[in-house]
Amino acid sequence: MLIHRRPDPIAAEAAQRALLLDERLSLLTVGVLMKLLNRAPEWQINAKTFHAMCEEGRGVGAESARSIRMAFRELETIGYMRRTKGKKSNGDFYTWLE
Repeated sequence: MLIHRRPDPIAAEAAQRALLLDERLSLLTVGVLMKLLNRAPEWQINAKTFHAMCEEGRGVGAESARSIRMAFRELETIGYMRRTKGKKSNGDFYTWLE
């Protein structure tokens, strides 16, 4: 799964403020989304690499890959992310979360 953030700084800033006050989100999910929103526009990463990045920074105490995937699912369910699936010209399938 590839995360793709579109360049829209005004929308990102508004989303950051709104998500901090959104009681439906777990604290882990808020942290994951804050990390995603604070990356450069067009930044791309998959869940496995995102988890490895967290693990590299925090070591053994980092969140599990499963909890990161659950946070992505929570963001999608509540409406902060949108999943788009497709197929590349070479036949490979992809999933975007925007």
